[in-house]
Amino acid sequence: MKRVVASLLVIALLAISLSAIAPVMAGDTINEGVNGTVYENGVPVAGITIHVYRESTGQLEGYGVNDDNTKGLLGTDVTDENGYYHIAWLWTGVTYVVEAVTPCGTFTEEFTLSSCGETAQVDFCYTCVEPRTVGYWKTHPCMWPVDEIEIGGVTYGKWAALLILWMPSLGDATIILAKQLIAAKLNIANGVCAPSLVTETIENADEFLVEYPLGSKPKGEARDYALELKDILDDFNNGLIPCGP
Repeated sequence: MKRVVASLLVIALLAISLSAIAPVMAGDTINEGVNGTVYENGVPVAGITIHVYRESTGQLEGYGVNDDNTKGLLGTDVTDENGYYHIAWLWTGVTYVVEAVTPCGTFTEEFTLSSCGETAQVDFCYTCVEPRTVGYWKTHPCMWPVDEIEIGGVTYGKWAALLILWMPSLGDATIILAKQLIAAKLNIANGVCAPSLVTETIENADEFLVEYPLGSKPKGEARDYALELKDILDDFNNGLIPCGP
């Protein structure tokens, strides 16, 4: 009986000794995380959703930090009135992506915590640029962000492209489409966020104008297709297509 008690005592002491020297692993505390401020046009902005996910898996990790320093949502926080966010309970030696979902697009930055107790700082600064219409670009040539533009495989200087914008369409779908395509490309060059729907439509419009050059007056299904592309670009240029995937 004494031997059993002695053995149990040794095991208990060993367990206590090991627990005393075992390191606190990063991710167990609020001390490992990322914080920062989000600025829109140089001003801190509230209500911006922030995500943190592991770069290798795309899975959300960590937790937003509540005002009382308790865990909030998984891998998510929302900027406060000062534009501040804080996501903690992360791990050292892991590459993370912090993502800011803004009205002007989604912005990402990578970071890695190199030591326990470290908090990375990642600020986001973005500028919202509103899209402009064909009417704006053709009357504001000094505001063009580029001096030449490629349409349907042909590169036009600014003034040649302006002639297209001022050209009477006369029902020709190639001219109607080219005008919206020029405006869309100018908007993107000016910093407007374009979702995949718009970028794909631009590619398709360019391909169409390679097959049907300006002034070719396509008929039937070809004309209908050109006008479908035009409608999407027109919506984009009028700010009716939100930025997103």
